[in-house]
Amino acid sequence: MATKTPEKGARVAARSLHEQIRRRPTVLSPLAVAAVGIAAAVVLVLVAKPIFEVSGSDSFERKVAELLLQLALVVVLGALVKLLIDSYADRKARLDADNAKRADLLRRVRAEHVKVASAQQLLLAHNSGRTYSTQLQILMLAVPELEDIAEDIRAAPTLFGPDNSTIVDGIEAMVAYLKQGADEYVRCHRHVDADAQAGRSLDVTIREWDMDWVRDLGRAAPAFPARYAAAVDASKGLIRTHIYAN
Repeated sequence: MATKTPEKGARVAARSLHEQIRRRPTVLSPLAVAAVGIAAAVVLVLVAKPIFEVSGSDSFERKVAELLLQLALVVVLGALVKLLIDSYADRKARLDADNAKRADLLRRVRAEHVKVASAQQLLLAHNSGRTYSTQLQILMLAVPELEDIAEDIRAAPTLFGPDNSTIVDGIEAMVAYLKQGADEYVRCHRHVDADAQAGRSLDVTIREWDMDWVRDLGRAAPAFPARYAAAVDASKGLIRTHIYAN
């Protein structure tokens, strides 16, 4: 039996959200019920009108016609009331569903941001080549997940209204930042490994091989480099604003 890896599970969850985003509740059912009710009322009126016109004021037929007209009025009012109630319930369900999607997207973006924050603290604490290699490999895995999140948001252009494109741009800026770190890792990991085996600290390797990306990440602590911090505010920050505004 095949084992489900964390990466595969994350992609399955992303596809599931993508499918949820494309499915929208509809108000056709309440409208259909109202239309049937109004149609039934029209039939009742059409049946009652000729009876009412030809019957005497105290006749049984007149009473039947009046009853039919009253029933038609009740049916119309009932259909309209049901339409209002069902439309409100449907709108609330759509708002709740959209907010659940926003909350899931926030959770996913936050999970990748936590990896960056954790890597920053561990690199400062350990100052070792081994920690650098481990943490950069973790951050490289964050890139495809963030790219998937950006695609999910693109697939739901109304989820964040006019902020949709700003949030996507913010996530893509996070991706671009992490890709710079990945490029630096590809360029320098052999030197980092060699220096680690020789007992040198990571700081020494950073200075010797001009590893600007990881140097800037450490220098900015406990905050983050300005470009990355702006990307987080434009993505995670805006998503959170929309959640608490709804």
